[in-house]
Amino acid sequence: MFYHLLWFLLVIAAYVTISMTDLFPRWSSLRGVAIQTHFLVWIILIMFFIPRFFIRVKKFKSIPPITPSLSKNNKILANLGHFALYAWMVIMPLLGWALVSANYGSVNIYGINIPWIIAQNKEIASLLKELHEVFAGLGMFLIIGHVVMALWHHFKKQNNTMIRMFPWFKWGMKKD
Repeated sequence: MFYHLLWFLLVIAAYVTISMTDLFPRWSSLRGVAIQTHFLVWIILIMFFIPRFFIRVKKFKSIPPITPSLSKNNKILANLGHFALYAWMVIMPLLGWALVSANYGSVNIYGINIPWIIAQNKEIASLLKELHEVFAGLGMFLIIGHVVMALWHHFKKQNNTMIRMFPWFKWGMKKD
C-alpha cells in the first residue's frame, strides 16, 4: 500500500514539475528549480523502486490471491501490465539521465553531483528528448490503465484486488 501511494504521488510530482517548466522563460531560475525538482523526484523514485522491486520479487509467492480468482487470460494481462509498469519505472529515469548527460554532461541537482552516463552530443540529446517524451506519454497510459483496471476489478468484478492493496477500501463492494 505504502509504495502504491508513494509512487503515485511522486510520479504525479514528476509530471507536474516538468510541465511547470513551460510557465517560465528558458533560462529563468524558476525554470531551473522546476527542472532540478523533476530530476530530484526521479532520484527519490529510483531510491524507492530498488527496494520495492526486490521486496516484490522476494514475496511474489506470498502475495495474497485474488478472490474470486482471475481467468487465465486476465492473469496473463495483469502480469504483462505489471511488467510494463516495472519496465517503464526503469527505462524512464535512464532515458532522462542519458538525456541530461547528452545535453550537459554531469549535472548538479541541489548539491548532488550526478555523473554523466553518455558523452555530450546534441544530436543524441535531441533523439533522447523525443524518446523521453514518448515514454512519458506511455507511462501516463500505463498508470491510468493500471488505476482503471484496479477500479474495474473492485466495482465490476467485485474481487479483492483493491482490498489487497488498501484493506480499508471496501466501498462499493456488495454485501454477502
